[in-house]
Amino acid sequence: MPPDPAAGRSPAGGEHPHATLLRALYADMTLLARYAANDIRLHSHGTAPLLAGTWTGRDAVLTRQAALWAAAPGTLRLVPHRISADDSFGTVIGRLTAHRDGHRLDTDICGVWRFTGGRPAEHWEHCADWAAADRFFAEVPAPPAAPAETVVVIAVFTTDPRRRRDLLDDLAALTDRVVRHAPGFLTADILPSPDGRSVAIHAHWTNTHAADAAMHLPDAQAFHQRIGAYATFDRRYYHPAAHLSFRASGASRSAGTSAASPPVPSPEAPA
Repeated sequence: MPPDPAAGRSPAGGEHPHATLLRALYADMTLLARYAANDIRLHSHGTAPLLAGTWTGRDAVLTRQAALWAAAPGTLRLVPHRISADDSFGTVIGRLTAHRDGHRLDTDICGVWRFTGGRPAEHWEHCADWAAADRFFAEVPAPPAAPAETVVVIAVFTTDPRRRRDLLDDLAALTDRVVRHAPGFLTADILPSPDGRSVAIHAHWTNTHAADAAMHLPDAQAFHQRIGAYATFDRRYYHPAAHLSFRASGASRSAGTSAASPPVPSPEAPA
């Protein structure tokens, strides 16, 4: 488990907490959502849209990182060979490999990190073969700078009633360990049907791109492969058209919805 950013330095002879945190991040980049500073900055110096520029703020950085993983679904690997860190900086030397549409990327990388208050506050990406990385990611667009309107994702999973408990446990673990840490995630409800044959997930995201990118994260794909062994599912996107809340005085329509538009009830977000 990564160290608490507020914790002090490791005892003499032990690994510096920043090195321990970097080791955990390169094993599971979704942890960046938990440990990164709110104003973290990421710098990349390639020419492909996904590798060129500076991203500022935790949501922007996480969205970009998710897009990077989504560009090579299930195949992108960052393997650290040497990690060192002190109170202010950390470096990770390793290897990046990925496969996509018959193309292969295999290059040495060096990540430099600056820490503030025990949290990653800035990151510089360096690649031994920028030309190869740019060719590999050339056709992948950069994530949008600003989110689009809120999107609702409804996924319905169907299984044998005898596996309902397994399905509920796996969906709860997927949501808790992966989905809720992904950039753009807002809320989610897990809703089992009374007959035990299906379970629905009703989730709110800041935009469609974020919801798509989260599903391509390696940990999310691992859960979907596991669930796919005993359940089928249908996943669809919806944009809220109206909101109804029922009070003592009757139904109240959200402002901005025309009277000509039929109301689309949606459950209140959990507290």
